[in-house]
Amino acid sequence: MIANRGFAKIGLYLLSMVFFLIIVMLLGTDTPVCFEKDAEFVGWNVFLRIGVIIPIVCGVLLVLTGYFVCWLNRQGKGTRLGPITISEVGNVNSEIMSFVAAYFFPLVGFNYRWSDNNRWKNG
Repeated sequence: MIANRGFAKIGLYLLSMVFFLIIVMLLGTDTPVCFEKDAEFVGWNVFLRIGVIIPIVCGVLLVLTGYFVCWLNRQGKGTRLGPITISEVGNVNSEIMSFVAAYFFPLVGFNYRWSDNNRWKNG
């Protein structure tokens, strides 16, 4: 049960980061594409050096999030949770700043312009 609780916490965190992971995966991809007849593969050294590691990590985390959603659906089957009565409503103003710090600042802080002088470095 304790292991499931830790898995649930990590899974819910990843689930809350899905849109951020998708944005980083799509904007962080710098894959060379050529549709000419004599096109050749550039080689693994060049391919791994140009910045595909971050999108691969985001893709793996998205796959883990999908696994968590399936696990969460399995955990919810067979439960008989009736109507829920709300007994207290709390102030959520403090949660807004934690949201801004966790999601908005990293999204604004990344530079998504791809020039030769300004590129994500891997390693």
